Amino acid sequence: MSTENETESVVVKFPRARRGDPRKRRGPINRPKVDDEGMIGVRVPGGTMGMGIDADEFADYYANPDDYIASRFGLSKVEYIEWIELDGMPLCGAHTKSGCRRNIIGHGQMGAHEWKAVHRVGHCHLHGAGSK
Repeated sequence: MSTENETESVVVKFPRARRGDPRKRRGPINRPKVDDEGMIGVRVPGGTMGMGIDADEFADYYANPDDYIASRFGLSKVEYIEWIELDGMPLCGAHTKSGCRRNIIGHGQMGAHEWKAVHRVGHCHLHGAGSK
C-alpha cells in the first residue's frame, strides 16, 4: 500500500572520466570555430575559456585544433589531452609495476605550466617523502 509521504529513489550515474591512453583518442577535443572577434573556445580543466587567435594563425588552427591549442599552452598534444582528461590533476610519478595512478593530493585544476611541472614528477601520499 502506497502513501503520499513516500519518495521515489532516483539514481543518477555520471560517466566516468576517460583515463585511457590519450594517444589513442579519436577526434579532436576542440571543434574549430572562430567568432567574429577572433576568439576561439578552448577546452581547459573545469570547462572552457576564450582564447584570441590572429588571422594568420587560422590555417594552423583549422588544420589541427588540438595541436595548435596544446602549443599555445606549452604542451604536446598528448600532454594537452591528458591535462584535460585528468581535469588538471597531476598524477604520481612513482615507478611501480603498473605505474601509480593516484592524484597528487592538494593539486586540482592546475594551469598547464604548473601541471606539467609536477605531473608524473611529484609523488602521492603513499610514495612521497617519508613513505616506506
